[in-house]
Amino acid sequence: MSSHHFVKEGQEPALLILDALTFDVAAPLLEWAPLVVVAHRAIDSVLLWNIKIDVVLAEEKDVKDLSSKLAAQTPVTILAHSTNESPLTNALHFLIRRKQNGVNILSANPVETFVLAEELADQIQINAIDGSVRWSAIASGRFEKWMAAGTILFLRDNETQQTIDLHNLKKVDHYYHCIADGMVRLESKSLFWLGEREF
Repeated sequence: MSSHHFVKEGQEPALLILDALTFDVAAPLLEWAPLVVVAHRAIDSVLLWNIKIDVVLAEEKDVKDLSSKLAAQTPVTILAHSTNESPLTNALHFLIRRKQNGVNILSANPVETFVLAEELADQIQINAIDGSVRWSAIASGRFEKWMAAGTILFLRDNETQQTIDLHNLKKVDHYYHCIADGMVRLESKSLFWLGEREF
């Protein structure tokens, strides 16, 4: 981070690595030195990236083994959870307590993220990244952004037959594309997940 650009703590989205996709996917998200939280299952891969890890999520039984592995990462917090608790739920509650504004979650299985994160999406801005699509929880039910013609968006199919009003978008197969340069708007009475391609 350049010396003249200060980001207030908690303002920059935290990076939660549930699955170590690739360093290339993570690198742009590390640019502003966010709080980095890593799930135990991803720790070996992430340690090879040579980045500073702030928090590790682990089951209580694994905390002791992790301590020696993380010696070079000091100071690091190990956030323990019980076997039947999800590391994602544990991490989100931790970030909300820290008054974190948002979180980017690297996950090979974003559907798991959708299900577990939805109930907390009104307390923290949640993005789930699977390596090709960045999914954002639109908790307000309204999304508006200028986009170039041909931009592709995805909407998560919702079992509850949710109605979403679309402006400047047309459905093509399983995705939506922007009809013309200009503002794209999606509106619904409840939260929805919007996917944007990551290049």
